[in-house]
Amino acid sequence: MGVGKEETLIEAVMVHTAEQMRLAMALKEALLDAYDPEAIILFGSLGRGDADEFRVEPAQLIDVTRKVDAASVSALAGNVPVIIRFTGADGKERKVRLHPENTWTLGRAKSASNALAAALERWAAARPSPPA
Repeated sequence: MGVGKEETLIEAVMVHTAEQMRLAMALKEALLDAYDPEAIILFGSLGRGDADEFRVEPAQLIDVTRKVDAASVSALAGNVPVIIRFTGADGKERKVRLHPENTWTLGRAKSASNALAAALERWAAARPSPPA
């Protein structure tokens, strides 16, 4: 009995899937090894226009706000994006609008934005006060 094209394709997909899982787990371990609960780290979405990457330490954060983006479809569902203002590594003030990824419905985008805002507000509130 020979191996047919279908069996060969299934084996190739299984090997590819196993390799993807191995790479995903290696990335997860690397992220956990470098985890710093005191910093916000943003990795841009590859190939989707959000190519910026940055890190915000507690002392760099100026504020966390929310503002409706009237041009956004998700605003129809009540989603209000999170905006962080901080001092960049170059010393210049930056403002970045954060939005959730991989939310398939407008309601989930709203929930994810609310959860993100709550987490950032807790993080900001826990910052040590600057020395007087």
